[in-house]
Amino acid sequence: MSKVKGNVIDPLDVIYGATLDELVAKAEKSGTATSGIKYLQKTYPEGFASYGADALRMTLLSYSPQSRRIALSMKRIEGYRNFANKVWNAARYALMRLEGTGAVATGSPPKATALANRWILSRLDQALEAADAGIGTYRLDDATLALYHFLWDELCDWYLELSKPLLESGDAALVEETRAVLVHALDSVLRALHPMMPFITEEIWQRVPKTDTRKSIMTAPYPRAGVEGRRDTAAEAELEVLKSFVQSLRTIRAEHDLPRSRTVEVHYHATDAAA
Repeated sequence: MSKVKGNVIDPLDVIYGATLDELVAKAEKSGTATSGIKYLQKTYPEGFASYGADALRMTLLSYSPQSRRIALSMKRIEGYRNFANKVWNAARYALMRLEGTGAVATGSPPKATALANRWILSRLDQALEAADAGIGTYRLDDATLALYHFLWDELCDWYLELSKPLLESGDAALVEETRAVLVHALDSVLRALHPMMPFITEEIWQRVPKTDTRKSIMTAPYPRAGVEGRRDTAAEAELEVLKSFVQSLRTIRAEHDLPRSRTVEVHYHATDAAA
């Protein structure tokens, strides 16, 4: 970054937001050349939105430490702000379904029998293993990506949807199991993500029902693979078939512009006996 070129970005402007006039005034005060002022006006005509500290931290951590030059992307920061919103919404869904049920996180994976519950505990184990390896080898980008993928692509996009029919099944044992898995997965991934996004994880963790009596997530133990997750290759393979089937249906609906309200009869034929 160069003050002369005017491409120096104040982290506080990214966190709290700043108008173009504020950016220009700050650049002029620091002695930025005219060319630098023009660069600011051309590159950030609307200034900066308020992205928050967590989104900025995640963005910086997502870049490979092997890169000698980093092209800081405001679009990437915006993407991680959206990720923070995704985490918040997922937590809100979980907490609404846990309220008053007596389900609490204990730090140990609950026994799971339902496919979706076995699958998410297995994927949690994979994510924790990757995050721990990334941190241990100073590849924080790998750790960040593993937790991002688990939270967005697996917990939010699949497990939360799969948990709805389980929680509404009317089977008391299945409902209790699903609640236990849900609160455990939420508690574990919040503690794993805390070093990257300390503010939102602290805020949510304080609301999670748990046996841990610590006052802050900062002093809670970092989750470990093989301890808080439970690997289940059979469940992962089986659910991959289900995911492939659902994704195929979504593709057919999109290609033929079929509305969600329209019921379509589907015939499934598998050449693999296991499917």
